[in-house]
Amino acid sequence: MMTYNCLAPSLCDANMYLYKSQQRAHGREVIDFYTRGPRLIKEIAAQDCDIICLQEVDERHFTSFYEPQLKTYGYEGTFVPCTGTKTDGSAILVKTSQFTMVEFRHVQYHPHKHNVGIVCILQSVKTGRPICITTTHILWSPKGGETKLAQLMLLMQNMKHLIEQHEVVYGMNLPVLLCGDFNINPGSFIYNFLRAGRADMKSAIPKTMSGQLADKRRGTGLAKATWSVIKGMFPLSVFAAFPQIGGDTTVQADGWLDWCSIPTYSGTAANGAWIHQPSDSGYPPDTSDAPLIARHPFHFLSVYAPYNDPTTGEPYFTTWHEADQEVVDFIFMGELRNEARSRATTTTRFVPGESTLSADGLNPSLSVTQADAAPQQMTLLECLRYLKPPRASETEKMPNANVPSDHVMLVAEFRLSGAKGFCEEFGDLGF
Repeated sequence: MMTYNCLAPSLCDANMYLYKSQQRAHGREVIDFYTRGPRLIKEIAAQDCDIICLQEVDERHFTSFYEPQLKTYGYEGTFVPCTGTKTDGSAILVKTSQFTMVEFRHVQYHPHKHNVGIVCILQSVKTGRPICITTTHILWSPKGGETKLAQLMLLMQNMKHLIEQHEVVYGMNLPVLLCGDFNINPGSFIYNFLRAGRADMKSAIPKTMSGQLADKRRGTGLAKATWSVIKGMFPLSVFAAFPQIGGDTTVQADGWLDWCSIPTYSGTAANGAWIHQPSDSGYPPDTSDAPLIARHPFHFLSVYAPYNDPTTGEPYFTTWHEADQEVVDFIFMGELRNEARSRATTTTRFVPGESTLSADGLNPSLSVTQADAAPQQMTLLECLRYLKPPRASETEKMPNANVPSDHVMLVAEFRLSGAKGFCEEFGDLGF
């Protein structure tokens, strides 16, 4: 699968100061979409991925360019535009010979700014096994940590809801791939929260939560204090081993009940405080010594950690222009935490593979009225390999003659396998 921020022309034109040296070196055509567009399609098609996630795609170009061009390579998908005055959005496209799009949900973050995401349930054509694919483009503002966090929590609320519906349908867990442009740095407060699943918000300062304003190692985009920590991270397999129905379903009793919850930030980014939501939302009364806990319901590993070349040790970057050279794009692999699952008993009517999506992405043949305690079958998601980003010595500020965006694509190959030895590989890197 692939995730790629394509540099929307609308945003390129609005931020021309980021591409001055690129234009001096290569001329205006290096940022002109009539030049970049065909190169983007050629680069995307060359990887021959089964799943493509795109960010910064202008709405008019999705319908007139990306969608018809990629259809010739066997892809179909869905696009969600940003709200407000923004004209770009995000898309998920799949190779129809490999996956069926069972259901999708467009997630708009308004009033938490105008960014968007897509949550999509796919089903393998070969085996019928499902997987959840989610992509997003989170707010850029380096000082807007509380808004970035709110956007991610809203996205994960939608992921949890859709995943639980379809785990009932399929009788098995749904592995998750969450990808896109998160506008956070490895080792930052928000990154660590995504990885750990919880955080004490008392130490969170909105303007530093993304790591984008931290003192950075020259040319790496990684905060000095976090370098030693993230060097030790490396993705393994994500095992989804769930108890059988009737097993232990006790949820941790530590005072915070909503699985996609964050305290409210009150005040300005420079002068404010995190406060508990009202007690009727499941939070204890706000006291000076009460923990201000944020948490989410997923286990996540980052495919590209520890963000440096395993052979040379040279740090990775995923974007490079006049303002930054840093890692802001990610592919996270994971699963829903068992203790976060809803616990009702259920009935459903739906036969996987025998339905048609409506225009809004809803599956009219899916009707989940209650839910089983836990999936009865296990699915393992493994990352087999990923496509290494270019080293700084191999390229230059982007876009350039070789890279048609100001981000590099991230591409990884995964394997889905079942408890009975079934294996399926998708996302050929095309080495």
